[in-house]
Amino acid sequence: MFCDNEDCEKETFAETFDFIDSRARMTKRLKEEIVRISMNMSSVQAAKLIRENIADIGKSSICNLLKKS
Repeated sequence: MFCDNEDCEKETFAETFDFIDSRARMTKRLKEEIVRISMNMSSVQAAKLIRENIADIGKSSICNLLKKS
């Protein structure tokens, strides 16, 4: 959000939420669902399934999420 008030010290503001990490591109719930789906299949199969039904994601992003969990 942008502030047009000349007396304000800040020009931009960002709202924070508990369901998304700072600078994250997806919610915690989406990450958990991707990991849950990906645990029992290859990253290529998981990427295809998730891309068709939930969100646009590639196999390398799935691999990165699996490494972190």
